[in-house]
Amino acid sequence: MGKVMMKKPSMMLAAGMLFCLSIIQPASAENVPTADDGIKINQLLVNYTSSVSTGDRARFESQLLDVHIPFAGIAAQAHGSKNMDLKSIQDYQGFRKAIFDGGDKFQQRFSNVKIEQLGNLAQVSLDYETTLQGTDYDGKGWKVILLIKVNGDWKIASEFFTSYPKI
Repeated sequence: MGKVMMKKPSMMLAAGMLFCLSIIQPASAENVPTADDGIKINQLLVNYTSSVSTGDRARFESQLLDVHIPFAGIAAQAHGSKNMDLKSIQDYQGFRKAIFDGGDKFQQRFSNVKIEQLGNLAQVSLDYETTLQGTDYDGKGWKVILLIKVNGDWKIASEFFTSYPKI
């Protein structure tokens, strides 16, 4: 029988890595919004914060796919949330009651905004700050908003947020 020549493991690893690099590209390179979609998504975010700050519920809701979307605050505790199901995270009504129907006026701002988009699906990840108008920003956290493009307009299909721990 002839000898089987085995390549050194380091050479095999290097060849495998080169092959992987040749076929895999970073997701972010392909998930960058088009110029037009970037403008529309950023406008949606401006409308979001301004409708919260002005108490304009109708304007805010016009940006939602519908009022039954998954929309909830998720506890930032290490052990996670208990008893999660679809109904428990479809809580836009709780947000609406607190922000638009409670009588208090809030203001909100976003920072560290990251947008990824591929076709008619986009994700926005951002930091937010919310407070009663006229007071210092003290409610800070992170949210992830999923968007779907419908008839050329971006709509919020879900939103999940959590608060940063108070320092």
